[in-house]
Amino acid sequence: MLIRFSVTNYLSFFELTDFNMVSGDVRSKKNHIENINGVELLKFSLLYGANGAGKSNLIRSVEAVREIIKSEEVRDISEDSHKFDPACYDKPTTFELELVSSSGRPFIYGIAIVNDLIQNEYLYQSGLGKSKDKLIFERFKVDKNKSRFDIDKKYISKKSDRDFLHLFGASIINNSMVALPKFLSFEENLVDFNKVLYEVYEWMINGLRIIHPSSKPAGLLFNLSNHHHFLNFSNDLLSSIDLGIKALHIKTYDLDDFFGEDDKEKKYKKQVIEELEEDEFVPLAFDLIAVKEEVEGEEMYYIKKLLIEHSGKKDAGIQFSLYEESDGTKRVIEYLSMIFEILSPKFNGVYLVDEIERSIHPHLLKEMLKKLVDSEEITGQLIFTTHESNLLDLDLFRQDEIWLTEKNESGATSFSPMSDYKIRNDLDIRKGYLKGRFGAIPMLGNLQNLNWYRYATD
Repeated sequence: MLIRFSVTNYLSFFELTDFNMVSGDVRSKKNHIENINGVELLKFSLLYGANGAGKSNLIRSVEAVREIIKSEEVRDISEDSHKFDPACYDKPTTFELELVSSSGRPFIYGIAIVNDLIQNEYLYQSGLGKSKDKLIFERFKVDKNKSRFDIDKKYISKKSDRDFLHLFGASIINNSMVALPKFLSFEENLVDFNKVLYEVYEWMINGLRIIHPSSKPAGLLFNLSNHHHFLNFSNDLLSSIDLGIKALHIKTYDLDDFFGEDDKEKKYKKQVIEELEEDEFVPLAFDLIAVKEEVEGEEMYYIKKLLIEHSGKKDAGIQFSLYEESDGTKRVIEYLSMIFEILSPKFNGVYLVDEIERSIHPHLLKEMLKKLVDSEEITGQLIFTTHESNLLDLDLFRQDEIWLTEKNESGATSFSPMSDYKIRNDLDIRKGYLKGRFGAIPMLGNLQNLNWYRYATD
């Protein structure tokens, strides 16, 4: 689970800007709380704000940390520094994540970057504000190509470990390489140390799920094909809402039959088979994948296609391709993996969704979210940006789950929870928000006096 994220000098974030999932002084909806070592963490959060206020930049910033860890090397980050202050170009960009790994242990990971060089990188076991944070490792830049590392002494009690650490800092790594994943590539060294690092690495790579407005879940069709519980869940969900969908079906084609005469030299088939040697499946389109399956001890190759059955006259099922569906129906189908995983008691990560309402009817979105927020079993988190004011409902979300995003005259983004305002539980916060009571809405000026017709006559 995510506890806290802070960022400095990145995109619209200027000074240290903090976003957290720690509960405030709100007593409602106890099922929205997960207690971690005495600290109450929220399971849901929604961000409101005007266009360009920086809501999406929060998600991009979290994604930047994940990509830094995944790529194991930092790129020149100066172009993404805060552009409203020219001095920021050569100032550090900092990211810090406080999280709870799958083992239930809290950690703090941070990194500071100037241009394409890492100035500082660290990992601590968090004391959650109740006790002192415990050092796991910290890295300091010595010169352009050398780093010095401080590591908890219990991990380097052997001389061989200390010798490795000296070599690692002096020559194996330069200051554009990220230490956390790089340590993991040396499996035979610092074994106990790497076990701790892997907890954090695994959460950042697999626990951080990010959905942009244009995102397509590459593994959706594969999971529908291979996990009957997921397919049954998806069909129950889709048939219960007013989309006209009766069921999802997976149609299987032989590789030769699918490519047919268009592949006389079998080049497409060869290419797909080569790719399947490396992966479980090969996505050909959002609703089309190639897979390999073992049949009587022999590997066979197939194409699987997603089809959507609608109820026709006399309840006769008519099947459609995904591209024939509306954008709203496609978006609901794209969310199936997210909803299923958030409901799973094994998931302790976080989904960050930008513009969750895109193409979905407000009433449908609200009912889908209500089903999630009413659940007692969720152990993961959902954080999303939205402009959909119908979700501003204290029967649906707690005040401390609603965050307001604003940008000041210097172009810097800031966040504040609605729980900072004294609000009665029976107040219609939607009306108050739209009237500007809480800020975080666009300043429209006087559009009535805008004489845009004169441009049409030129």
